[in-house]
Amino acid sequence: LDGARAELARCLGGRIRPADVTFTSGGTESNNLAVLGMAEGARSRDRRRTCVVLSAIEHDSILDLVPMLHDRGFEVRLAKCDRSGVVTPELLGEALDASCALVSVMSANNETGVVQPVGQLARAAHAAGALFHTDAVQAVGNVAIDVNEQNIDMLSLSGHKLHAPKGVGALYVRTGVVIQNFMDGGAQERGKRGGTENVASIVGLAKAMELACSTIP
Repeated sequence: LDGARAELARCLGGRIRPADVTFTSGGTESNNLAVLGMAEGARSRDRRRTCVVLSAIEHDSILDLVPMLHDRGFEVRLAKCDRSGVVTPELLGEALDASCALVSVMSANNETGVVQPVGQLARAAHAAGALFHTDAVQAVGNVAIDVNEQNIDMLSLSGHKLHAPKGVGALYVRTGVVIQNFMDGGAQERGKRGGTENVASIVGLAKAMELACSTIP
């Protein structure tokens, strides 16, 4: 587990703590934990942070969280994309204000293949005082990612997109970011995700990440 965590940290830029990598069952769980957990975590620190901004082109594992966010008292705003399928900083800025807790924009769209300007979008989110998450399921292993250079607070990835076993994924959570857990009952993954780890699949994910990232220029 330690070796797998270190390999994922290396592939995500190499300047992050392996402890910032949490193993999950896949992209859907990672996205749920990121959006729900980080929104609640941000609001727990500042009760004025009651808005979540999602792009209109997110995967269903994020857009289907809208009713749940509403039930928890969050306002949800959808940031539009332009005619090329790109969420620009200007379009994102139209949805941002001082009430925003979290912004989530996918790194690469699963239907169009359009790669988003994640670093610029993260800076726009931070300028408004919001945290930034990206669903990088389609991007990891295909494009270079450096969570520090791109100012990413949380990043989701899934194993089967990299030819790792199905049913395994990971969530990067930057040191210092507070999230509310929703799977308790065990101290695994430093308390962020209770439940016995699927070690064989996690090792497979790490090897798939190593092979995929070695081919990126």
